Amino acid sequence: MQSSPAAIIDLGSNTFKYIVGKRDAEGLNILLDASLTVRLAANLQKDGFLGEEAMHRGMAALREIISQLQSYQPSSISAIGSQALRQAQDTPLFLAMVKQQLGLDIRVLSGEEEAQLAWQAATLEQAHRDGLAVLDLGGGSLEVIFGDAVPRYSYSLSLGAVLMTARFIHHDPPLDSELSALAAYTESVLKASLPHHPVSRLMAIGGTTLNLATINRHLNSDDTTLTAGNLNQLLKLLASLPLIERKKISGLDPQRADIIIAGAVVVREVLRHLGTQELFVCHSGIRHALLAAAH
Repeated sequence: MQSSPAAIIDLGSNTFKYIVGKRDAEGLNILLDASLTVRLAANLQKDGFLGEEAMHRGMAALREIISQLQSYQPSSISAIGSQALRQAQDTPLFLAMVKQQLGLDIRVLSGEEEAQLAWQAATLEQAHRDGLAVLDLGGGSLEVIFGDAVPRYSYSLSLGAVLMTARFIHHDPPLDSELSALAAYTESVLKASLPHHPVSRLMAIGGTTLNLATINRHLNSDDTTLTAGNLNQLLKLLASLPLIERKKISGLDPQRADIIIAGAVVVREVLRHLGTQELFVCHSGIRHALLAAAH
């Protein structure tokens, strides 16, 4: 028996992702899975506000997304927000604007809720019972979750790729000193905020790690696993090129070319901190977990 389609919008700090799917005889059927780069958190590092420009970008993106979603006649459209909306002082203004103009209620996830959904998204692809860690690197935050058959401990850290780019990278291509400062800061945050737990397998969701894995496939024929060596190789390549040249790299979304370096540094430092040599990159995201739960 087929169900009516459901739609999910994930308002990330960097990217708005949206998905439509329904349950049929063969399982969950994905009808649409797409994204728009919005940079909702672009100004957040400066003064703690989204700002008018980012809010207008967000509104324009949501109008376009809703228009696309409505062609599938979904029974429901659910919207969630993450770090940028948790942190920004003008979030209530943006939420009210969206509600008034678009009739859409956005539920802002807590760091704990976002971490739980990241776990669910990763384990949609591969169940694991002992020593599992899941990381979700977004534009505004990094979620790290430890568990076994279920999540046990979760941490939300302000180490997102957009925020770290704005704070540390000011030259194109970045200076070695900027990358060193970013790595040192990331290491200090991880040491202060991320306790050690036994890790036998590290899994990752999110656009940053997915892009890094796709680039790696073009270099090393593997788009599901990233090793510490791969990350160092990718960082050396990415940091050697100006933005205009990075945008041409096979496998890299040009819209992520300016933040991918900071993201790669953060991921590398997480591997170092956890003492692991590789991570498995998932194609599912929070939107997939929410869609599966909707059915």
